[in-house]
Amino acid sequence: MSSWGTGDEVLHALPDMIQALDQPSIDGINTYFVSRVTRQSGTIVALSGVGGDEVFGGYQTFALLPRLYRAVLKLLDAIDILLLKRGLCTHILTANLLAAAQKLQGASL
Repeated sequence: MSSWGTGDEVLHALPDMIQALDQPSIDGINTYFVSRVTRQSGTIVALSGVGGDEVFGGYQTFALLPRLYRAVLKLLDAIDILLLKRGLCTHILTANLLAAAQKLQGASL
């Protein structure tokens, strides 16, 4: 395949592409195919600029996620207080929401 190829060629290459990914990526598929075509052209080294945003300050969402995590924790506290005042058990609800908040923290820090 010396170009992007047909839809069938792309579908046939998907298992190799998925195996080559080290983590989920929104641009992983196009990066894989651009790299593949670049290598087939005889090019040994190519610079892409992928990761430049992170090196030079990242995206605004990087700063928002920790604040969102803190807001979720405050919401959990408010839910606990409200439900406890009404005599309702919050252990299951709180455990589920706290687990989600902890995943969010792990993803953002």
